[in-house]
Amino acid sequence: MSERQNLSATRGSSAGIRFFRGFMRLFGLKHACNFVWFVVLFYALFDRRANRAALPYVQLRFPEARGFTRWLHCYRLMASQGEALLIAGWIGAHGWKFPHRAENRDGMAALLADRSRGFVMVTSHFGCWQAALAGLAGFGRTVNLLAQPDAKAELDKRMAVPDCADQFKLIPADGFMGGLLECIEAVRRGEVVCVMGDRVAGGASRPAKFFGGAMEFPLSPWLVAARSGCPVVPLFIAFEPDCSELLFRFGDVIRVSGDPDRRVRPEELAAPMAEYARGLENMARRYPYQVFRFEPD
Repeated sequence: MSERQNLSATRGSSAGIRFFRGFMRLFGLKHACNFVWFVVLFYALFDRRANRAALPYVQLRFPEARGFTRWLHCYRLMASQGEALLIAGWIGAHGWKFPHRAENRDGMAALLADRSRGFVMVTSHFGCWQAALAGLAGFGRTVNLLAQPDAKAELDKRMAVPDCADQFKLIPADGFMGGLLECIEAVRRGEVVCVMGDRVAGGASRPAKFFGGAMEFPLSPWLVAARSGCPVVPLFIAFEPDCSELLFRFGDVIRVSGDPDRRVRPEELAAPMAEYARGLENMARRYPYQVFRFEPD
Protein backbone atom coordinates (compact mmCIF):
# COMPACT_ATOMS: atom_id res chain seq x y z
CA MET A 1 0.00 0.00 0.00
CA SER A 2 1.46 3.33 -0.97
CA GLU A 3 1.92 6.20 1.44
CA ARG A 4 -0.84 8.07 -0.41
CA GLN A 5 -3.27 5.27 0.32
CA ASN A 6 -2.19 4.55 3.87
CA LEU A 7 -4.27 6.83 6.08
CA SER A 8 -2.00 6.49 9.11
CA ALA A 9 0.96 7.76 7.09
CA THR A 10 -0.64 11.21 6.87
CA ARG A 11 -2.29 11.44 10.30
CA GLY A 12 -0.66 12.26 13.64
CA SER A 13 2.39 14.50 13.69
CA SER A 14 5.64 13.55 15.43
CA ALA A 15 5.08 16.44 17.84
CA GLY A 16 1.62 15.10 18.68
CA ILE A 17 3.00 11.63 19.36
CA ARG A 18 5.67 13.08 21.66
CA PHE A 19 2.99 15.11 23.43
CA PHE A 20 0.95 12.01 24.25
CA ARG A 21 4.02 10.15 25.46
CA GLY A 22 4.73 12.99 27.86
CA PHE A 23 1.04 13.13 28.84
CA MET A 24 1.12 9.43 29.77
CA ARG A 25 4.26 9.90 31.86
CA LEU A 26 2.67 12.74 33.81
CA PHE A 27 -0.95 11.64 34.15
CA GLY A 28 -1.03 7.94 33.31
CA LEU A 29 -2.58 5.84 30.56
CA LYS A 30 -6.21 6.15 31.63
CA HIS A 31 -6.24 9.97 31.49
CA ALA A 32 -4.37 9.92 28.16
CA CYS A 33 -7.02 7.58 26.71
CA ASN A 34 -9.75 9.94 27.93
CA PHE A 35 -7.99 12.97 26.44
CA VAL A 36 -7.54 11.33 23.04
CA TRP A 37 -11.33 11.51 22.53
CA PHE A 38 -11.09 15.33 22.50
CA VAL A 39 -8.21 15.29 20.03
CA VAL A 40 -9.90 12.82 17.68
CA LEU A 41 -13.08 14.92 17.68
CA PHE A 42 -11.26 17.35 15.36
CA TYR A 43 -10.66 14.58 12.80
CA ALA A 44 -14.20 13.28 13.12
CA LEU A 45 -15.61 16.76 12.48
CA PHE A 46 -13.29 18.08 9.78
CA ASP A 47 -11.30 15.23 8.20
CA ARG A 48 -13.51 14.01 5.36
CA ARG A 49 -10.97 11.49 4.14
CA ALA A 50 -10.79 9.84 7.57
CA ASN A 51 -14.57 9.57 7.69
CA ARG A 52 -14.71 8.10 4.18
CA ALA A 53 -12.06 5.56 5.11
CA ALA A 54 -14.07 4.42 8.15
CA LEU A 55 -17.40 4.16 6.31
CA PRO A 56 -17.08 0.75 4.56
CA TYR A 57 -16.74 -1.09 7.88
CA VAL A 58 -19.29 1.11 9.68
CA GLN A 59 -21.87 0.51 6.94
CA LEU A 60 -21.42 -3.26 7.23
CA ARG A 61 -21.40 -3.31 11.04
CA PHE A 62 -24.22 -0.78 11.52
CA PRO A 63 -26.31 -0.96 8.32
CA GLU A 64 -29.26 0.85 9.91
CA ALA A 65 -27.21 3.92 10.91
CA ARG A 66 -27.75 7.19 9.06
CA GLY A 67 -26.67 10.81 9.41
CA PHE A 68 -25.47 11.79 12.87
CA THR A 69 -25.62 8.21 14.17
CA ARG A 70 -23.33 7.01 11.39
CA TRP A 71 -20.92 9.89 12.10
CA LEU A 72 -20.94 8.96 15.79
CA HIS A 73 -19.94 5.39 14.94
CA CYS A 74 -17.03 6.72 12.84
CA TYR A 75 -15.96 9.01 15.68
CA ARG A 76 -15.98 6.19 18.23
CA LEU A 77 -13.98 4.00 15.85
CA MET A 78 -11.30 6.68 15.33
CA ALA A 79 -11.05 7.38 19.06
CA SER A 80 -10.66 3.69 19.83
CA GLN A 81 -7.76 3.49 17.40
CA GLY A 82 -6.10 6.32 19.27
CA GLU A 83 -6.57 4.42 22.53
CA ALA A 84 -5.04 1.29 20.98
CA LEU A 85 -1.92 3.21 19.96
CA LEU A 86 -1.59 4.68 23.45
CA ILE A 87 -1.82 1.23 25.03
CA ALA A 88 0.88 -0.07 22.67
CA GLY A 89 3.07 2.91 23.52
CA TRP A 90 2.52 2.34 27.25
CA ILE A 91 3.55 -1.31 26.93
CA GLY A 92 6.66 -0.28 25.01
CA ALA A 93 7.66 2.17 27.74
CA HIS A 94 6.85 0.02 30.78
CA GLY A 95 7.44 -3.53 29.60
CA TRP A 96 4.99 -6.38 29.47
CA LYS A 97 3.11 -5.60 32.70
CA PHE A 98 -0.30 -4.79 31.27
CA PRO A 99 -3.25 -6.73 32.79
CA HIS A 100 -4.41 -9.37 30.35
CA ARG A 101 -6.30 -12.61 30.00
CA ALA A 102 -6.47 -15.27 27.29
CA GLU A 103 -9.16 -17.33 25.63
CA ASN A 104 -8.61 -20.61 23.76
CA ARG A 105 -4.80 -20.40 24.00
CA ASP A 106 -3.92 -24.13 24.04
CA GLY A 107 -3.46 -24.49 20.28
CA MET A 108 -1.15 -21.50 20.00
CA ALA A 109 0.79 -22.46 23.15
CA ALA A 110 1.49 -25.94 21.76
CA LEU A 111 2.78 -24.52 18.48
CA LEU A 112 4.99 -21.96 20.23
CA ALA A 113 6.47 -24.63 22.48
CA ASP A 114 7.49 -26.80 19.50
CA ARG A 115 10.60 -24.97 18.27
CA SER A 116 11.16 -27.47 15.46
CA ARG A 117 8.01 -26.41 13.66
CA GLY A 118 7.08 -23.14 12.04
CA PHE A 119 3.60 -21.78 11.65
CA VAL A 120 1.66 -18.74 10.49
CA MET A 121 0.00 -16.42 12.99
CA VAL A 122 -2.72 -14.31 11.41
CA THR A 123 -3.32 -11.04 13.20
CA SER A 124 -5.65 -8.18 12.31
CA HIS A 125 -5.87 -4.43 12.59
CA PHE A 126 -8.10 -5.10 15.54
CA GLY A 127 -7.83 -3.78 19.09
CA CYS A 128 -4.28 -3.29 20.34
CA TRP A 129 -2.79 -5.56 17.70
CA GLN A 130 0.78 -4.35 18.38
CA ALA A 131 0.58 -6.14 21.75
CA ALA A 132 0.71 -9.45 19.89
CA LEU A 133 4.47 -9.06 19.63
CA ALA A 134 4.83 -8.26 23.32
CA GLY A 135 2.93 -11.43 24.13
CA LEU A 136 5.21 -13.49 21.87
CA ALA A 137 8.46 -12.01 23.13
CA GLY A 138 8.66 -14.26 26.18
CA PHE A 139 8.68 -17.44 24.08
CA GLY A 140 12.02 -16.58 22.48
CA ARG A 141 10.89 -17.57 18.98
CA THR A 142 12.04 -15.67 15.92
CA VAL A 143 9.00 -13.93 14.43
CA ASN A 144 8.90 -12.64 10.87
CA LEU A 145 6.48 -9.81 10.12
CA LEU A 146 5.15 -9.62 6.58
CA ALA A 147 4.08 -5.99 6.42
CA GLN A 148 4.51 -2.62 4.80
CA PRO A 149 7.32 -0.56 6.37
CA ASP A 150 5.95 2.24 8.54
CA ALA A 151 6.24 5.75 7.16
CA LYS A 152 6.62 7.09 10.71
CA ALA A 153 9.21 5.61 13.05
CA GLU A 154 7.07 6.55 16.06
CA LEU A 155 4.36 4.14 14.86
CA ASP A 156 6.65 1.22 14.09
CA LYS A 157 4.92 -2.15 14.30
CA ARG A 158 7.46 -3.11 16.97
CA MET A 159 6.63 -0.12 19.16
CA ALA A 160 5.43 -2.39 22.00
CA VAL A 161 8.69 -4.39 22.07
CA PRO A 162 11.57 -1.86 21.80
CA ASP A 163 13.87 -3.92 24.04
CA CYS A 164 13.71 -7.04 21.87
CA ALA A 165 12.87 -5.62 18.45
CA ASP A 166 15.70 -7.70 16.89
CA GLN A 167 13.67 -10.83 17.64
CA PHE A 168 11.06 -9.58 15.16
CA LYS A 169 12.24 -9.42 11.56
CA LEU A 170 10.40 -7.31 9.01
CA ILE A 171 9.76 -8.86 5.60
CA PRO A 172 8.63 -5.99 3.32
CA ALA A 173 5.33 -6.77 1.65
CA ASP A 174 6.38 -4.61 -1.30
CA GLY A 175 9.45 -6.76 -1.95
CA PHE A 176 9.98 -9.53 -4.51
CA MET A 177 6.75 -11.52 -4.94
CA GLY A 178 5.28 -9.65 -2.01
CA GLY A 179 7.71 -11.29 0.42
CA LEU A 180 5.95 -14.67 0.14
CA LEU A 181 9.09 -16.64 -0.72
CA GLU A 182 10.90 -15.26 2.34
CA CYS A 183 7.91 -16.19 4.50
CA ILE A 184 7.86 -19.75 3.20
CA GLU A 185 11.58 -20.15 3.86
CA ALA A 186 11.14 -18.76 7.40
CA VAL A 187 8.41 -21.31 8.18
CA ARG A 188 10.57 -24.12 6.85
CA ARG A 189 13.35 -22.98 9.23
CA GLY A 190 10.93 -23.48 12.11
CA GLU A 191 10.21 -19.77 12.62
CA VAL A 192 6.93 -17.96 13.14
CA VAL A 193 5.48 -15.81 10.36
CA CYS A 194 3.04 -13.10 11.38
CA VAL A 195 0.74 -11.81 8.64
CA MET A 196 -2.15 -9.37 8.74
CA GLY A 197 -5.22 -11.16 7.47
CA ASP A 198 -7.70 -8.31 7.19
CA ARG A 199 -6.34 -5.53 4.99
CA VAL A 200 -5.45 -5.77 1.31
CA ALA A 201 -2.20 -3.96 0.51
CA GLY A 202 -1.93 -4.42 -3.22
CA GLY A 203 -1.42 -8.20 -3.38
CA ALA A 204 -3.83 -10.95 -4.40
CA SER A 205 -7.14 -10.98 -2.55
CA ARG A 206 -10.49 -12.71 -2.45
CA PRO A 207 -13.90 -11.68 -1.03
CA ALA A 208 -15.36 -13.37 2.02
CA LYS A 209 -18.67 -12.94 3.83
CA PHE A 210 -18.62 -10.33 6.56
CA PHE A 211 -21.71 -9.01 8.39
CA GLY A 212 -24.11 -9.98 5.62
CA GLY A 213 -21.98 -8.37 2.96
CA ALA A 214 -18.53 -9.09 1.59
CA MET A 215 -15.05 -7.72 2.16
CA GLU A 216 -11.80 -8.33 0.34
CA PHE A 217 -9.18 -10.23 2.35
CA PRO A 218 -5.56 -10.87 1.35
CA LEU A 219 -4.50 -14.33 0.20
CA SER A 220 -0.93 -14.00 1.52
CA PRO A 221 -1.27 -15.85 4.89
CA TRP A 222 -3.12 -18.73 3.28
CA LEU A 223 -0.69 -18.98 0.36
CA VAL A 224 2.24 -19.23 2.78
CA ALA A 225 0.48 -21.98 4.74
CA ALA A 226 -0.50 -23.91 1.61
CA ARG A 227 2.98 -23.78 0.10
CA SER A 228 4.79 -24.68 3.33
CA GLY A 229 2.28 -27.17 4.76
CA CYS A 230 2.13 -25.39 8.13
CA PRO A 231 -0.81 -24.64 10.44
CA VAL A 232 -2.38 -21.20 10.92
CA VAL A 233 -3.60 -19.62 14.15
CA PRO A 234 -5.63 -16.39 14.17
CA LEU A 235 -5.05 -13.99 17.05
CA PHE A 236 -7.30 -11.09 18.04
CA ILE A 237 -6.31 -8.68 20.83
CA ALA A 238 -9.11 -6.56 22.26
CA PHE A 239 -8.95 -3.99 25.03
CA GLU A 240 -11.71 -3.27 27.51
CA PRO A 241 -13.62 0.02 27.13
CA ASP A 242 -11.87 1.54 30.16
CA CYS A 243 -8.45 0.52 28.72
CA SER A 244 -7.75 -1.52 31.86
CA GLU A 245 -7.18 -5.00 30.40
CA LEU A 246 -6.31 -6.81 27.19
CA LEU A 247 -8.02 -9.92 25.89
CA PHE A 248 -5.95 -12.35 23.81
CA ARG A 249 -8.47 -14.36 21.81
CA PHE A 250 -6.82 -17.24 19.94
CA GLY A 251 -8.70 -18.88 17.12
CA ASP A 252 -8.73 -22.61 16.53
CA VAL A 253 -5.79 -23.98 14.56
CA ILE A 254 -6.64 -23.84 10.84
CA ARG A 255 -5.25 -26.43 8.46
CA VAL A 256 -4.71 -25.34 4.86
CA SER A 257 -4.50 -27.99 2.17
CA GLY A 258 -1.95 -27.48 -0.55
CA ASP A 259 0.94 -28.93 -2.49
CA PRO A 260 4.33 -27.15 -2.54
CA ASP A 261 5.00 -28.55 -6.00
CA ARG A 262 2.05 -26.93 -7.76
CA ARG A 263 0.36 -23.56 -8.01
CA VAL A 264 -2.37 -22.98 -5.46
CA ARG A 265 -5.70 -21.81 -6.88
CA PRO A 266 -7.39 -18.95 -4.97
CA GLU A 267 -10.63 -20.94 -4.63
CA GLU A 268 -8.75 -23.59 -2.66
CA LEU A 269 -8.09 -20.99 0.03
CA ALA A 270 -11.72 -19.86 0.36
CA ALA A 271 -12.61 -22.16 3.27
CA PRO A 272 -9.74 -21.25 5.66
CA MET A 273 -10.15 -17.58 4.80
CA ALA A 274 -13.87 -17.77 5.55
CA GLU A 275 -13.09 -19.36 8.93
CA TYR A 276 -10.81 -16.44 9.77
CA ALA A 277 -13.42 -13.91 8.58
CA ARG A 278 -16.02 -15.51 10.87
CA GLY A 279 -13.62 -15.16 13.78
CA LEU A 280 -13.07 -11.48 12.99
CA GLU A 281 -16.83 -10.93 12.71
CA ASN A 282 -17.43 -12.60 16.08
CA MET A 283 -14.87 -10.32 17.71
CA ALA A 284 -16.40 -7.30 15.98
CA ARG A 285 -19.74 -8.18 17.54
CA ARG A 286 -18.13 -8.17 20.98
CA TYR A 287 -15.95 -5.09 20.38
CA PRO A 288 -17.59 -3.16 17.51
CA TYR A 289 -15.24 -0.15 17.66
CA GLN A 290 -11.97 -2.05 17.48
CA VAL A 291 -11.95 -3.10 13.81
CA PHE A 292 -9.47 -0.64 12.33
CA ARG A 293 -9.98 -1.46 8.71
CA PHE A 294 -9.84 1.98 7.11
CA GLU A 295 -10.35 1.76 3.36
CA PRO A 296 -8.13 3.98 1.16
CA ASP A 297 -9.60 6.47 -1.29
